[in-house]
Amino acid sequence: MNAGWYQHLGSNFAAARRLFEIVDAQPAALDGEAPSPVAERYDISVKNLRFRYSDNDVYALDDISFTLPQGHSVAIVGPSGAGKSTLANLLLRFWEYREGQIMLGDRPLRDYRQQDIHNLIGVVAQDTHLFNTTMRENLLIARPQASQGELEQAARQAHLHDFIQSLPQGYDTQVGEQGLRLSGGERQRIAIARALLKDAPLLILDEATANLDALTEQAVLQSLHALMKGRTTLIITHRLVGLEMADEVLVYALAGYANMAPTPSCCNWKDCTGRWFNFWSILLSGK
Repeated sequence: MNAGWYQHLGSNFAAARRLFEIVDAQPAALDGEAPSPVAERYDISVKNLRFRYSDNDVYALDDISFTLPQGHSVAIVGPSGAGKSTLANLLLRFWEYREGQIMLGDRPLRDYRQQDIHNLIGVVAQDTHLFNTTMRENLLIARPQASQGELEQAARQAHLHDFIQSLPQGYDTQVGEQGLRLSGGERQRIAIARALLKDAPLLILDEATANLDALTEQAVLQSLHALMKGRTTLIITHRLVGLEMADEVLVYALAGYANMAPTPSCCNWKDCTGRWFNFWSILLSGK
């Protein structure tokens, strides 16, 4: 055996130990012995929800309550660290809440199987995980049995199809490890195309346009607005761009203050005047 083999032996053993630790780790959320059938209604109700990651941590969410009717949308706005993404992780059952309640339809969220919840929710997050394979296979993760026509339709709606067609091998082009051959905006549009392809009844948009340039952002916002129609949608953001798409806005500040308010009828939030603009500015600053 050559010296290189011995050189990497230690790191290989360390990686193997870490993999076994992950496999043996207890999941943060567990399914019950008799889980509820798949939800038939997709309205969400959150009541007096409190959550912290450990008993020694401060609460990431503190007494949050709101209702999201089926087919409607709520935007959660607040600075980084205010607990917005924590709420999304609880809705996806990545973590288990202990205080308060989350209802999906007429049953507590924790009564459903985790896999059923994942099947019901499409997610467009700020960081898009891509595999070192083709563009086609990265998109088909959302729905492996989708036809080429359905794949292209989703890509067009995400303003991605023309870019894919310009690649040397089109949909069969390799994207590289973690999509290193793509820009941040292109990776984000892949996430949007995945959500369109999945066609789930619930949608979480977690900083969905954060990595896009201004022109692409406006085009993608139009696609997202069309995608949201008829779907129960939670929009998570620290920016005012695109909030006019939401039916209501939940402002969550670092101090733990939350307030639900109807969306003002203006197309450009920078043009909102008077109490609305001051309201958002004060709350988002955490003062």
